[in-house]
Order: sequence, then structure tokens, then C-alpha cells
Amino acid sequence: MNKYELIVLGIAPAGEQAALKAASLGCKVAIVEALQSEKPPPPPLHPGFHKEPTAALFRYQKNYLFEENACEIKENLKRNGVDLYQGLASFEDPHTLVISGPRPQRLQGSYILIATGSSPYHPPEIPFDGKRIHDADSILTLKKAPKSLCIAGAGVIGCEYTSLFSSLGTLVYLVNDAEKVLPQIDRELSSELLYQMKRAGVHLFLGTRVERIENPEEASRPLKIRLGTDVEIEAECFLFAAGRLGNTRTLKGERIGLKIQERDTIGVDAAYRSNIAHIYAVGDVIGFASLAGTNRDQGAAAVSHIFRKNRAPHLPKAFPYALFTAPEIALVGLSEEEAQKENIDYSTGIARYDEATRSKLMEEARGFLKIVFNRSTLGVLGIHIIGPLASELIHYGVALLENQKKLDHVAEDLFTYPSLHHLYKLAALDGIKNGLRR
Repeated sequence: MNKYELIVLGIAPAGEQAALKAASLGCKVAIVEALQSEKPPPPPLHPGFHKEPTAALFRYQKNYLFEENACEIKENLKRNGVDLYQGLASFEDPHTLVISGPRPQRLQGSYILIATGSSPYHPPEIPFDGKRIHDADSILTLKKAPKSLCIAGAGVIGCEYTSLFSSLGTLVYLVNDAEKVLPQIDRELSSELLYQMKRAGVHLFLGTRVERIENPEEASRPLKIRLGTDVEIEAECFLFAAGRLGNTRTLKGERIGLKIQERDTIGVDAAYRSNIAHIYAVGDVIGFASLAGTNRDQGAAAVSHIFRKNRAPHLPKAFPYALFTAPEIALVGLSEEEAQKENIDYSTGIARYDEATRSKLMEEARGFLKIVFNRSTLGVLGIHIIGPLASELIHYGVALLENQKKLDHVAEDLFTYPSLHHLYKLAALDGIKNGLRR
């Protein structure tokens, strides 16, 4: 039986980065890939990268990224001395894993990190067929963009696909059981995204749910999607994008007492440690937020906690999140709602994109940047952005939170001109003005 200091389950972004981090520290590491045909998910594609996106371009990029990403990851792992196994892993005891396959193997690990990802949730009332009625994975197999698409679920996945297919010329119907889309994010960002979706021609049905889907045998006839409000939608295709399940069932964690939560996710503490001291979990398998960039950082942070016990590892105070909708959304730190719940005396500063010279030159004036700050100390609490290149702008916001900067520092900082980062300065000046008002 082969023995390792760390065994990583899952080869997607979180697992890959965890394995590479441990290998860089001189540890003996193994990584287990669930299936030989399994490919890690590509990074999300932003439709705004191309002025005139086409279904053919999207399909080419998606297939290219799948193949290139999978090969590069495996080569990189091997190059860094990580042993790669293929098969399904399950616990025999707290330190021993059985890897299924043509030649079953047993591995023993001092530490085990679970990064097995997630799979789309399939409610029993939705008749998935992978042809016209899809989940978030099978929708990627479409050969062309449908003329019309009904999407159920307005979380991260639902909103990203809404933006993508709308940009490809598809008539999109977005259905959500709550009135607010993207419930995890700042309310003003959510409202702005809804406004932009409406401008793009998306039909919104909020506060209702899909009750029934009729799928006629003739492919030329549309699906009939009945909503709880007695509204009926006709569409060429349907996508259920309301939730995912952690890939934990094949692990047989019940054998060792591993705590599994709602939606088959694994509960962890701030250091990504499960209820069993030597078993960690990161990425989609622990729940929100299922974002590739954040998952990568979680894997590296967990490994730092495991192997750098002689000195306290740097665990980020706040992870940035980026959503590749149109326009992009990015955030880090506290929202207004969270500041209210924590009884913080806060205020905000806002700068709209049309105030920045760079956005005018880009002919992209949609969106705004908001700074949430402590009114008493002027300390920055959170950054919330919706607009072009939000996923790039957010990194300065991360630095502000990590270094506990104050609003006056932001207002006095220097940026190149013209630059979208000038939005930070404008928002800080607006915040200082608002903070003086009691």
C-alpha cells in the first residue's frame, strides 16, 4: 500500500492547487481523478470578450478549453512530482482510501483533502433528457444556440447562462422562486443586473417556480413550461440551474463519521477542516461559492494550514468573488445587509462607470462601484462592483481589506489616467462626503 503525506481527491481547480502547493513544500502527494474521461471545468466565458459572439465561437472555445486545460493540469502535476491515480475513492478507515477501477488500489494518507466538486441537482419533477431539457452540465453539449431558452434558477449559474445565451441571440426566459436574483450578493448589484437583463431583452418571471414541463415527441414543437402563477412559457429548450449537490456519496464517509450537510456538502471551519481533524475539504463540495478562482485559493489555504504549523499560515480575511454575467459582477468583504446584521455603523460611497473617462472611451458606461465602510473609523468593509472588467478591478479591493485600509487612503491613492481604478477614488470621495452626514 502506497503511503502519502497528503492525498487529494479531485483534479479540478481546488484539488490541483492544493496538490501543487503541498508538492512545493516538499511533501509526498497523490491526487485521485474520479474518471479517466472526466475533465475539469473550464473557466467561465464572458460573452463581452467579443463584440459579436457566436454559438460557433463559444463551442470552439469551450471544447478547446476542456482539452487544453485537462492536458495542462495533468502534465503540471506530473512535472511537480504528484502521483496521479484514476478511479473512484472511498474511505476504508480514516486514513485509508480504496481506489476502484480495473486494478483496485489502497492508499494511506496522513492528511486527506476532499475536492470532489459538485453535480447538478435533479429534482424529480423535471424530466431531464439531455437533448432539450438540460442541467448546467449537459447544456454545454448543444451544437447551436437555441432560438429560445427557459432557465429556472437565478443564482450564479442561472444568471451567467442567461447572459451568455442572451448575447448569442437566444430569447431567454428567466424563472426564479424568489423576487431577488443572486441572493448572496449586495441588493443594489442584484437590482442593477436585473435592469441590465431587461434591457438585453430577457423576460423575467420572479416569485414563481416551474410546476410542469410538457415535452412533445415532435422536435419541431416547443416545450410547454407551466409556472406556479398559471403562466405558460413556450421555449425550444429548458435549463434547470437551481442548485448543485456535493460529490460525496461515493466517498462512503459514513464509515468514518464524516459529517455531511444539506445538499451532500461537507461542513468545514475557517481553515477548511472537517469534523475529522486530518480531513479537509475545499471547492464546490463545501457549497457557496462555487467559483473556480476562489476554489483554487481555498485549496492552497488549506494546505498552508496543514503543513505550516510551526508558523501561522496566512489565511485570507476575505475571498473575492467574480460572476461572469453581462455586465460582470465582483465583490469582496461585507455587503450593506451583512453590515446591518452585525450592527456596524456603516455608510457607502458609490461611483458610476459613466463618471470615469476610461469607461467613456470604452463606450461601456453600465454599472457602478460601491465601497462599504465603517462610518466611525472609515475602515473599508467591502467592495461591490458591477460593470466591465469588474473581475479585474476587484483585486485592488482585496488589497484594501487585507491591509485594513481606510477611505481617506483610497481617496489619496494614485492611479494611472485614464483608468477604471479611478472609480475607487470617486467612490471614496463620495463616501467621505456621505460619512460626514449624520
